[in-house]
Amino acid sequence: MKNMKSKNYILSVLAIGLMTGSMVSCSDFLDTKPSTSVDDTDVFQTTSGAQSALNGCYYQMRAYGSGGANRG
Repeated sequence: MKNMKSKNYILSVLAIGLMTGSMVSCSDFLDTKPSTSVDDTDVFQTTSGAQSALNGCYYQMRAYGSGGANRG
C-alpha cells in the first residue's frame, strides 16, 4: 500500500510539473515574423532592399498588364 501511494505522488508531481512547464515555455517560440511580407522600415535600410522593393513593383505591373513597353 505504501508503494502505491508513493507511486501516485510521484506521478501527480510529474504531471503538475509537465503542465506548468508546457504553459510557460512556448511564448517566444510562437512569435515569428511572416516570411511573405517585410516591414517597410526593414526594406529601405539598404540599397539592395530598396531595389528588391522596386523590382516587386515592376513585377506586379507586368503581371497585371498595367505598365511596361508592351502595353498594347
